[in-house]
Amino acid sequence: MTVDLSSSQSVCQILQKYHEAEPEPERKHEHIGLLQTRLHKHVFFAGSLKIVPRRDSTCLSLKDLLSLDGLIQQTVEDSYTLVDQLKLAKSLAITTLRFTDTPWMGTIWRLQELAIFATHDQKFEELLATLHLSSQISGQSHPVPALRMEGVETLRGEDQVLTWEDFHGVNNNPLFSLSIALLEVGHWKPISKMRRTCDGDNDILTARRLANSSRATQLGPRFDDIIRRCMQCNFGFGTDLRDSSLQDAVWTDVVCQLEEMIHKLTISHTQRN
Repeated sequence: MTVDLSSSQSVCQILQKYHEAEPEPERKHEHIGLLQTRLHKHVFFAGSLKIVPRRDSTCLSLKDLLSLDGLIQQTVEDSYTLVDQLKLAKSLAITTLRFTDTPWMGTIWRLQELAIFATHDQKFEELLATLHLSSQISGQSHPVPALRMEGVETLRGEDQVLTWEDFHGVNNNPLFSLSIALLEVGHWKPISKMRRTCDGDNDILTARRLANSSRATQLGPRFDDIIRRCMQCNFGFGTDLRDSSLQDAVWTDVVCQLEEMIHKLTISHTQRN
């Protein structure tokens, strides 16, 4: 019997229970279940549980788990270098491309849905290696309610129902979410801490105000341009991120641009030292 893992709140618990219930020789290569979306199908099989020892003695624990939202709130801006901030931005862009339209990532997401294992005396590169999504499987963390506009009628005489995207003029939710995350990384503070009275409680208004300012972040005009392009989904290939042409454009104009910025800053830092 095939188990639909997307109906569970914790895939890890199912896999753990399965391992504890069955002796290893009997469960090797046995089909456990699947996760399926509109475009992807992930099949899980039991396998050998050989533990590969870590190169160091560091042991990760759940008490070391820290959301990215928590990271930027619990550390000061100069705790990490510009290169570190750009590396985090690059990881967020890759994560968006890799996990959009899968059960792991909703179309609207925030930094609190990604986490790292933060232990003492770790280099930032090592922290990024533990980056993972922490949102529930097959759950929309930020529900997108339909907005009913009174007095605006459809051809059938009914009130017109507008989507969240229509109401706010958002062309692509995942990329708009990425633009907000990049603003937070660029300022090293949550978007909620950058609100003004004119924004109300609307993160979209705050993000647009910041992005349209002459200096959106401290990471330079190229980084600010990346934010604006993601916010507007301005890559020349439509607004559907499932389209491979748009994915390629985002990879070229966001990921590769960030990689080039990282490379240049790293060389500059090496030459100064």
